[in-house]
Amino acid sequence: PGYVPAEEVADPVAEARALIEASGVTFDEPLDLSFSAGDAVQENVAILLQATLAEAGIPVELRKMPVAAYSDTVQSKQAELAIWTDLPIQPDPVYAVALMYSTTGVANFANYSEADVDAAITSVSADIGEARMANVADAVALIREDSPIGWMVEQFWLLGVSNDIVGLNFNTCQYYKVSEMSFAG
Repeated sequence: PGYVPAEEVADPVAEARALIEASGVTFDEPLDLSFSAGDAVQENVAILLQATLAEAGIPVELRKMPVAAYSDTVQSKQAELAIWTDLPIQPDPVYAVALMYSTTGVANFANYSEADVDAAITSVSADIGEARMANVADAVALIREDSPIGWMVEQFWLLGVSNDIVGLNFNTCQYYKVSEMSFAG
């Protein structure tokens, strides 16, 4: 609910290159892209992202980190660039926007701060239903204009559950513990 499709760009690499050239930004040093050594998907995405950013004129050095150090770096907002897997667990656009984009949001790892976004989130917090979704649209538009986070990959996953399995509990950190599962009976 509340999903608003983003505008598609025909050639995002060419557009990025043109924006960089127009801005006059130069890269004296490569940017560090941190990713977790504990997630093969992140490593594959990092390699693809490095190659794509190089085409746009952005040099990137990959920084494969142990899981704990990686999480600590991202969550302490010290990563220059990072691949982070997150999934707001509530089907509510205000929850997701507040979590990731309000100045005080617990998953605001990009240090994003915009007074108008904070005000929009606060103003819709008591709204319900369609009004809630419609009223958060202004905040979403501001966030898209600022682009504090780039959504690179939408990972799909599916979990099949059998009646013969007990102990399956989805953890809010987006995993389940196989060690807690067993066959019923």
